Amino acid sequence: MKRGTIFIFLFILFAAGIIGASQFLRSQPPLLVTIAVNPLADSWVRAAAAEFNATQPITSTARPVQIVVQTVNDLDVWANENLFNWTATTSPHPAAWIASMSAAVDYAERYPFEIAEPSLAQTPLVWGGFSSRMNALIDPQEIVPLSWRAVNEAVEAGTWANYTGGTEISGNVSPAFNRPTRTMPGFAAVISAAAEYFDSPTPSSANLSANDFRAFVAPIFSSVSNYSTLGDSAAGAMAARGMTVGQFALLPESEWLTNLRGQLIGGDPLVLAYPAYAVIFDFPFALWTGDTTPDGGDARAAAEQFAAFLLTPAQQTTAQRYGLRTAAGDFVTAGDSLFAAAVGYGLSADPVILGTARMPGRSDAERLLSWLGTVVR
Repeated sequence: MKRGTIFIFLFILFAAGIIGASQFLRSQPPLLVTIAVNPLADSWVRAAAAEFNATQPITSTARPVQIVVQTVNDLDVWANENLFNWTATTSPHPAAWIASMSAAVDYAERYPFEIAEPSLAQTPLVWGGFSSRMNALIDPQEIVPLSWRAVNEAVEAGTWANYTGGTEISGNVSPAFNRPTRTMPGFAAVISAAAEYFDSPTPSSANLSANDFRAFVAPIFSSVSNYSTLGDSAAGAMAARGMTVGQFALLPESEWLTNLRGQLIGGDPLVLAYPAYAVIFDFPFALWTGDTTPDGGDARAAAEQFAAFLLTPAQQTTAQRYGLRTAAGDFVTAGDSLFAAAVGYGLSADPVILGTARMPGRSDAERLLSWLGTVVR
C-alpha cells in the first residue's frame, strides 16, 4: 500500500473514531447540573433553565447537559445547619447557588462557594399596603414619607382610632411581614428598621443588640396576627384575602408586582412607598468550588454557561416579566410589563432614599436571629 494511501486510511479511521466517540458521549445520560435558587428568583430561573436545556447544551467532551433547579431558602443553608446539609449523601450539593444576596453566601461559610457573578437581577424591599392604611401612615412633608417610626407608633397604638393619622379608621392595626426567622426578606426587613432607627446604612453589633432598638422593633414583628396564614407570599395572601391577613407590609418589590391583582387593585388599592434605607436582593451566582472530579469540573463549566445565559439581553428582559429588575437595576414600563402596571401604585425607578443598608456579619446575624426567635413564634 502506498504511503499516501496509508495516511488517508489512518485519517479516515481517526475521523471515524472521533465521530463515534462524540456520538457515544451524546447518547449517554445527560450530566445533571443542579442550580440552587432562592424562591424570589425561582420562577424566572426555572423558565430560563427550560429554555437553556432546549438548546441541547453539551460539555467540552460533548456530553449532554441538563440544568436542574432546586428551590432553597437561604436561611435553611446558613442558619439551619442541623436540618440542612449539602455535603450529605442524601442531599447532594449543587454546582451553583443563586442566593437572594451576597450576604447569604458569606454567611454559608462552611460551604465552598465562590461568587462568579455579583448580580443576575435585582429587587428592593418596598413598603406596600391598602391605600387607606398606607395614607394614614405616610407623612407627605417628610423626605421619605413612610417611616419605621410611624409603623411603630401605629402598632403601639393598637387600633387605628388611637393612632394620630388614622382616627377615622376602625379596627386594629395589622401589619404583615415575611417571617424574619425563616426568610431573608423577613430578616432584611429588621435590618432596614435598624438602619433607619440609627440613621446609618451599617448598623453596628452594639446597635443590633441595643435594648432600645429591640424594644422598638419587637412589637412591630410580634403584632403580625399569624405568619402561617400569610404563607409563602404575604402580598399574595393580601391580594386573595384582603385586610383579614394584613393591611401593610415591607416586602420585595417583585412580590408586590407578581401579586398585583384581586383585592390589591380593588376599592382600597395598593400604595407602594420606598423605605429610607433600601435593602436590595441582587441574586449573586455562586459556584461550588470543592469538587476535583471530572464531573465536578464539567458541572462548574456548565453552570458558568447557564450564568452567562441568564445575563443575556433576552433573559434580562424575561426577568422583568417576573417582577425582577435587571442586574443593573433597570426595568421597562412599556407595554404590558408588570412594571408598567405598577407605576400608578407608586413604583419608582429611582426612589428617594437615604442610603442602602448593609447586612451585618454572620455572628451578629445569628445573635439577632436568636433574639427574634423569642419575639416571633
